[in-house]
Amino acid sequence: MTAQTTKLTPKEAIRAQCINCVGADRLNADVKNCTGSDCVFWPYRNGKRASVKVHRKFCLQCAGGSYDYIEECPTLDCPVYPYRMGKNPAMAGRVGTFKRKSPEQGA
Repeated sequence: MTAQTTKLTPKEAIRAQCINCVGADRLNADVKNCTGSDCVFWPYRNGKRASVKVHRKFCLQCAGGSYDYIEECPTLDCPVYPYRMGKNPAMAGRVGTFKRKSPEQGA
């Protein structure tokens, strides 16, 4: 299988996976009527923002619960593939991520 040619954000990856799952094309993506409420992506199918940890849960569900299979996943053309480890590769190596101040520290 070939690697995906375009990079998707985590939200776009969920949407693309949902479109693939229901068998729709991008122009007629009828994922809002999806009945797969047992899928971890179901609450996020219409664009709600999700943590990349949800992607990891999806991959674990797809791999039948095998963490080893997730690491060695051969399905490179899956929209979720870059996020399968529960991390956003676009954020790798970034230093100084935003930290919210507590009320004790002042505004």
